[in-house]
Amino acid sequence: MLPVQNRLKNKDDLKRLFREGKIRSNNVLTIKFKFRGAGSTRVGFGASVKFSKRATQRNKIRRWMRESVRLILDEIKPGYDIFISINTRFPKKLLNFTLIKEKTKSLLRKASILLN
Repeated sequence: MLPVQNRLKNKDDLKRLFREGKIRSNNVLTIKFKFRGAGSTRVGFGASVKFSKRATQRNKIRRWMRESVRLILDEIKPGYDIFISINTRFPKKLLNFTLIKEKTKSLLRKASILLN
């Protein structure tokens, strides 16, 4: 579980992120990010009903995304708002935690959000 200061939950912050943020994506994930200034990086996660009608599958994917970010949280530059969502067209059968972890890291690197 992510620490409270690293969770993006406020509706106004999410609206601002979706309105003003930049997008990067690969075949598995899409991220929307915006630099907001000082403070810790906040991250939100999403899996739409288009991905799966079963809430248990959507929750499992969100847990995997959350854990993959938690493991690299110290490598992420501070002051960003980030929203990570799953690509609805990617086959569910091929998804696993390892794939999500490596795709998350590569996307954050592509967006120049990682420190190294």
